[in-house]
Amino acid sequence: LMGLALAAALVWSGTWWGLYLDPLASLVGVAFMLRSAWAIASESVGDLLDAALEETLQIRILRCLAAHFDDYDLFHDARTRRSGSRIYVELFLDFDPDLPMRVVKERIEAIRRSIDEAIPGADVTVSPTTPGPLPAS
Repeated sequence: LMGLALAAALVWSGTWWGLYLDPLASLVGVAFMLRSAWAIASESVGDLLDAALEETLQIRILRCLAAHFDDYDLFHDARTRRSGSRIYVELFLDFDPDLPMRVVKERIEAIRRSIDEAIPGADVTVSPTTPGPLPAS
């Protein structure tokens, strides 16, 4: 575009409007660059912000919890988010207080592995909680 505009400006250099061809082509080039910069910025900003997980991934997590239904007593909360290409899953589960911690840890690890198989690369945290409401976050 710039080369054609320069050539046209040289060909019609004797006319009054020939002087405006090169600056006009430059403005068109700037408009294309601004449009490209906007497209790149608007497509990239989504990776910089946290977002909720899609329903399909949340359903996978719930299926894993259903498969391990007998391993915990109560389901308090699930906090999930996507940050860039990373997926974070936080589960708050209540376990039988009479169980030894070794058994609770084994059950937590089984739940964590199950979710990790359903959503590869997810950062899964399972927190044992006590009965009652969770503190506000």
